[in-house]
Amino acid sequence: MNAATDSNLTRIAGHVYDGQTAAAQPATLHFDAAQAVLEFANEGAERPTVLRCAAAQVDFGETTARGVRMVSLPQDSPYYGAQFAPTSNDELAALLAAQGLQADWIARATQQWRWVAASVVGVAASVALLYLQGIPAIASVAAPHVPRAVTLVLSESTLATMERFVLKPSNLPAEQQQALQARWTAVLAKAYPNPAAPPPQHRLLFRAWDKVPNAFALPDGTLVLTDDIVTLLEDTPDALMGVLSHELGHLVHHHSMRNLIQFTGLAGIRSVFMGDYSSWLLDAPLVMGQMRYSRGHESEADDEAIRIMQAAGISPAILALFFERMELKQAQQKEKSDASDDNVIVKGAKKLEIPDLLASHPNSAERIAKLKAAR
Repeated sequence: MNAATDSNLTRIAGHVYDGQTAAAQPATLHFDAAQAVLEFANEGAERPTVLRCAAAQVDFGETTARGVRMVSLPQDSPYYGAQFAPTSNDELAALLAAQGLQADWIARATQQWRWVAASVVGVAASVALLYLQGIPAIASVAAPHVPRAVTLVLSESTLATMERFVLKPSNLPAEQQQALQARWTAVLAKAYPNPAAPPPQHRLLFRAWDKVPNAFALPDGTLVLTDDIVTLLEDTPDALMGVLSHELGHLVHHHSMRNLIQFTGLAGIRSVFMGDYSSWLLDAPLVMGQMRYSRGHESEADDEAIRIMQAAGISPAILALFFERMELKQAQQKEKSDASDDNVIVKGAKKLEIPDLLASHPNSAERIAKLKAAR
């Protein structure tokens, strides 16, 4: 007879490990009303040979494919730490079933490989969904609420690191820098005519970066133009205004902070909502250096650049010229040796890649077409 289906089973045999010695003592387990009754031979005399306790206080363990299912006695038992090992797991299951003490559905599911496999797949899918959809969604909500003081510390630290390794003071004449600043101010005045709705708080800096035409925005609103990008577009200053408009678009949508929160995951989200930024700020500058904007973020920044340029009376198509020249420059550089690594900062064993206007743009052809169509 299969003990697991024997509804008349009232007592099962096994052994008790009393938690005091390594010796196993023969024992039986049965139920008397709502009590579990354990009887065992006790040659030590002072301890009872019959132990009764409420069934609800007993841990009857879980069924396993291999091994003995152990029954643990409650904490208030004279034999706290003792365990009962049934001779047959099936007999214990049948005895418990007769008392209405079957394992819950979770315990039963863990004994079936199909349910376990489905659970693993479900957990993996949930984690993937959280990473691809949940965390980015939370980051988009949290990023605008990061305190200004935090973005300042983060940006100053990142800029200081860059100035230590790759950025140098600009070699552009002061008059040229002032002229570009004045031109940019005039563009913003037309793009943001309502004093009640100004552009994001920002400042424009010029820096030299050996043979790297670059532009990037830091979370506090610092916009950086390198000398080489100014030289690249010297004959078309409106294209340079388009580059700045694109970077301002990243500030409008808080892209760098959204990316930072997303890439640092739950630590960044906890910092935003709990207000403890201390540990987060230690790693943030390095993370920022390794970020690349997503295609969606680039599209949003392009849309903002188009809006700003159109409001300022500049054809967005002029910005396409920048991408065309950069693609030509990159094609020329590919013909040279890969030994030069001008676009990274080497720090210890890690490589810190600096956000780059073109490197983070995965499909220039599409974007050039979009800009040329937006006249």
